[in-house]
Amino acid sequence: MYLLIIAGLYTRYISVTLEKDELKTRYDQLNNSYSQLQELMSIDYSQLQSSYKILRENHSQLQEEVKQLRDKIEGKWCPDGWRRFGGSCYFKSDEKESWEGSRDYCRQRGADLVVINSKEEQKFVTELSVDGESWIGLQLKWTEGEHAKWEWVDTSPLTEMFWTPGLPEYSLYRQAVTCCNQQGQWTQSLSEPECQIHQKSTREQEEEEEEQVEISEDEEHHADLRSHEANPHTHNNPVAVKRRCFSAATVTLGVMYLLIFAGLYTRYISVTWEKDELQTRYDQLSNNYSQLQELMSRKNAVDCSQLQSSYEALSRNQSQLQDEVKQLRDKTEGKWCPDGWRRFGCSCYFKSDEQKSWEGSREECQQRGADLVVINSKEEQKFVIELNVRGDSWIGLWEILTDREYIWEWVDGSPQAQTFWAPGLPQDDNYRQAATCCNQQGQWTQSDYFIDKSWICEK
Repeated sequence: MYLLIIAGLYTRYISVTLEKDELKTRYDQLNNSYSQLQELMSIDYSQLQSSYKILRENHSQLQEEVKQLRDKIEGKWCPDGWRRFGGSCYFKSDEKESWEGSRDYCRQRGADLVVINSKEEQKFVTELSVDGESWIGLQLKWTEGEHAKWEWVDTSPLTEMFWTPGLPEYSLYRQAVTCCNQQGQWTQSLSEPECQIHQKSTREQEEEEEEQVEISEDEEHHADLRSHEANPHTHNNPVAVKRRCFSAATVTLGVMYLLIFAGLYTRYISVTWEKDELQTRYDQLSNNYSQLQELMSRKNAVDCSQLQSSYEALSRNQSQLQDEVKQLRDKTEGKWCPDGWRRFGCSCYFKSDEQKSWEGSREECQQRGADLVVINSKEEQKFVIELNVRGDSWIGLWEILTDREYIWEWVDGSPQAQTFWAPGLPQDDNYRQAATCCNQQGQWTQSDYFIDKSWICEK
């Protein structure tokens, strides 16, 4: 019997665990759909419409799955012939049995005789028992101190009582309670006569099994005591010794089963609590999901043609802006200066510590993917002065010979928009000259191009 109790509880534990895992899977799916729906709020209408259609189909399927899951977890489908009230299923028999026989009948169906805990439940049971009184799960029990008390089959306290006036009465005979008389009240009767039965599914029905085990052990103990008193030489009787050993083994085994049952029941309560908490989170997420869908619907109600026109205009502007940004990045932001180089405007500048001729300096710059600096503005001239703090350096302005004369020209062929020559310069002579920057006044000077000087590169 102990094994059957533990097996029943273990089966219920596995069932609740599977229900929790299934709910967790549904919760993750709903949470994923909710996140996708949030992302859809920020995209354009055409993508939103297409994605929303798919999401709506998936959501319809999810709603159906949620409905089935709620019916299974919250509703606890009642078997055929049973009626639901609150969180339990009730069955009113058409047969008649004694109180014990009725209780066995209920247990065979995974239930127990009904325990009534509220006025509402009493009213429901009264309506259920319209064709005569039926046994309920309240009985008179005698304690070790020979005191009688009325007790529910699940040992829960009598929070509400609906006795007929003048009842209950205490008797030496085994008594149990029936419900309900014509006034919808409880009566009591000998537990042996046959009566209709009424049962209720309850989470605590396993505790009744445990109590019955304790009663059985007490009865065996009293029987042993009476046998010992009747025969003083019982201790020398091998049969009596074996009986006591068997009784001790039975008690030990019972304790072990009770410990297993307690651990399993604790885990069952924990898993049930986790499932209920997950259900609460699931319901809240489902509510948020519905609200977001409603907001999505209002957004989709915007006039399609106006949205399409605005979208196309925005798309054109966005394309132009992307091209412009690309050009600006390539021109002003696209190139990070290498180590040892300094940025000014759109270019990177390098001031050498070595000294070479003008042509040798230019080759050094070209090997670095640059050329001698070309100065086009006052701001750039000021930057080059600050960069060249230790004497003149070659810049990219030099004197070249044309068909008729020498002229000054930048290495990139650009015109001399602004010049910063020292007074009296430049001078023409019969030798090739190149420009340097800068003297103490921050002005350009000129020198023979074969003289070694430091240089400034630009790229």
